[in-house]
Amino acid sequence: MQVIKRAELAKKIGVCSDSIKKLTEEDGLPKPIKIGKVSGWIESEVDTWLKHKIAERDVPSIEVLS
Repeated sequence: MQVIKRAELAKKIGVCSDSIKKLTEEDGLPKPIKIGKVSGWIESEVDTWLKHKIAERDVPSIEVLS
Protein backbone atom coordinates (compact mmCIF):
# COMPACT_ATOMS: atom_id res chain seq x y z
CA MET A 1 0.00 0.00 0.00
CA GLN A 2 1.36 3.37 -0.99
CA VAL A 3 0.45 6.86 0.21
CA ILE A 4 0.76 9.72 -2.28
CA LYS A 5 0.95 13.43 -1.55
CA ARG A 6 -1.29 16.17 -3.00
CA ALA A 7 1.03 17.14 -5.88
CA GLU A 8 1.39 13.52 -7.01
CA LEU A 9 -2.37 12.98 -6.71
CA ALA A 10 -3.07 16.09 -8.79
CA LYS A 11 -0.70 14.87 -11.49
CA LYS A 12 -2.15 11.34 -11.40
CA ILE A 13 -5.75 12.47 -11.91
CA GLY A 14 -4.91 15.42 -14.17
CA VAL A 15 -6.20 18.35 -12.13
CA CYS A 16 -4.68 21.30 -10.32
CA SER A 17 -4.11 20.71 -6.63
CA ASP A 18 -6.78 23.31 -5.76
CA SER A 19 -9.43 21.07 -7.38
CA ILE A 20 -8.76 18.13 -5.08
CA LYS A 21 -10.86 19.43 -2.18
CA LYS A 22 -13.83 20.03 -4.47
CA LEU A 23 -13.51 16.54 -5.98
CA THR A 24 -13.41 15.05 -2.49
CA GLU A 25 -16.51 16.94 -1.37
CA GLU A 26 -18.57 16.69 -4.57
CA ASP A 27 -17.35 13.79 -6.67
CA GLY A 28 -16.40 11.02 -4.26
CA LEU A 29 -12.61 11.28 -4.45
CA PRO A 30 -11.33 9.38 -1.39
CA LYS A 31 -10.44 11.49 1.61
CA PRO A 32 -6.80 11.77 2.65
CA ILE A 33 -5.34 10.13 5.73
CA LYS A 34 -3.16 12.00 8.17
CA ILE A 35 0.22 10.62 9.21
CA GLY A 36 1.78 12.96 11.72
CA LYS A 37 1.58 16.44 10.22
CA VAL A 38 1.35 15.20 6.62
CA SER A 39 -1.78 14.20 4.71
CA GLY A 40 -1.80 11.74 1.85
CA TRP A 41 -4.07 9.55 -0.23
CA ILE A 42 -4.04 5.77 -0.43
CA GLU A 43 -3.07 5.16 -4.05
CA SER A 44 -5.17 2.00 -4.40
CA GLU A 45 -8.29 3.93 -3.27
CA VAL A 46 -7.57 6.61 -5.87
CA ASP A 47 -7.10 3.91 -8.53
CA THR A 48 -10.48 2.40 -7.61
CA TRP A 49 -12.11 5.84 -7.83
CA LEU A 50 -10.59 6.36 -11.28
CA LYS A 51 -11.87 2.96 -12.46
CA HIS A 52 -15.33 3.90 -11.21
CA LYS A 53 -15.21 7.20 -13.14
CA ILE A 54 -14.20 5.30 -16.30
CA ALA A 55 -17.07 2.85 -15.80
CA GLU A 56 -19.52 5.76 -15.39
CA ARG A 57 -18.26 7.26 -18.63
CA ASP A 58 -18.65 3.99 -20.51
CA VAL A 59 -22.25 3.34 -19.43
CA PRO A 60 -24.56 4.63 -22.16
CA SER A 61 -26.84 7.39 -20.94
CA ILE A 62 -30.56 6.80 -21.06
CA GLU A 63 -32.45 9.48 -22.94
CA VAL A 64 -35.94 10.31 -21.83
CA LEU A 65 -38.23 10.47 -24.82
CA SER A 66 -41.21 12.80 -24.71
